[in-house]
Amino acid sequence: MGMVEATSVTLTPPGGDPLVITSLYISPSVSYQHIHTDVEALFSLGGASIICGDFNAHHTSWGCQRNDNRGNIIRNLIDSTDTQIVAPTTPTRFGHNSASIIDFALTRNIHWLSQVESIAELSSDHNPLIISFDTNRRFAFPRRIVTTEWAAFRELLSPAHYTFHPITARTGEDVDTQVADLTDVIINTHALSSKPIRGGNSYYVLEEIRQLMIERNRARKVWQFTRDPSDKRVLNNIQNRIHRKVKAFQNKTWEDELQALDPDDGSLWEMSKELRKKKSPVYALNGQGGIAHTDSDKADVIACCLEKQFQENNITHTPLISLLTG
Repeated sequence: MGMVEATSVTLTPPGGDPLVITSLYISPSVSYQHIHTDVEALFSLGGASIICGDFNAHHTSWGCQRNDNRGNIIRNLIDSTDTQIVAPTTPTRFGHNSASIIDFALTRNIHWLSQVESIAELSSDHNPLIISFDTNRRFAFPRRIVTTEWAAFRELLSPAHYTFHPITARTGEDVDTQVADLTDVIINTHALSSKPIRGGNSYYVLEEIRQLMIERNRARKVWQFTRDPSDKRVLNNIQNRIHRKVKAFQNKTWEDELQALDPDDGSLWEMSKELRKKKSPVYALNGQGGIAHTDSDKADVIACCLEKQFQENNITHTPLISLLTG
């Protein structure tokens, strides 16, 4: 392991598949560079895996107030693989002036419903977690929405990167083994050649655009310090390049989303329904001069209303003033 402290055990119930349970600790003082590699190494120990412990990783997606480098790495791992997070809704670690959720579990290849609870027990500043799995009920996780670079997929399966061994099976068991190996290669190659299409407030940013943004921020700081016209031109040039790259990426993402629509699962209908939806108009306003229909008339009505609201209050009290002056 690089920077992660971990202990793993394998449980094999009678008639069931092996389950690897790992207790993990990531010190806040170590570098975060190898966290992704170490966690993947732990997941590679077996099919169904649970990794739980103190990750020292903050991210708003599991209830923290901020994002840090470790949290971003874990979040990217969840988005780019079939990894699920099991985290409580209440803090697990209490400091002098803060509380955060840095103790949780990551699971892979486990299709059980789960419940997690942070309990105020023991003497540590970290609360222990109780995670319950309902092994009698199974469900399939929602399929990740991804876009695949098929050119990269073909390149990874080309002879330059992968050596195909001819089928030499003689028995049915050998056939199953070799088919399973080939299937794993194809699935893993597809995962490496795909990137997630995220929803909500999370956006996938190409590495090229990310690097341009870093250069843009650096150039802006230089120009703010020097105020040199040549530095301003460099900043504008990088900004224009970012605009073009972002526009091209947005167009390609939209094309990929349209190509992924399928009439069988209802996605095509949902998209067409959303596109055909008419926006609610801003209805006419009733002002002092009558009904306002145009934008300029509505603006005048709103301005008059605000002018009436923001006036000085008459706080004079005649009986009290007479009493004080009399």
